[in-house]
Amino acid sequence: MDHNKKTVSYASATRSTSFPKKDSAILIDCIDKGQIDEYTRALGQLVPPSEIRFISKVANNRICAYLANKQCVDDLLAAHKHITV
Repeated sequence: MDHNKKTVSYASATRSTSFPKKDSAILIDCIDKGQIDEYTRALGQLVPPSEIRFISKVANNRICAYLANKQCVDDLLAAHKHITV
């Protein structure tokens, strides 16, 4: 048994993790029955995949993608007005 290991509490782990903020999110209109992996691949062609933090389907046939930070969102929106899937 290793007595030198430090136990990290859930509270301290969540404090040190950067959770996505609203200003780092984009909403993408999705076609009916569009697969999330298709949109993830298309987004990964426009921004480095390492900058995509979270992507999920949301209401009204949309996809919400959280990028690493607001600057990534601003750069994406300045360079690309639409995503082709």
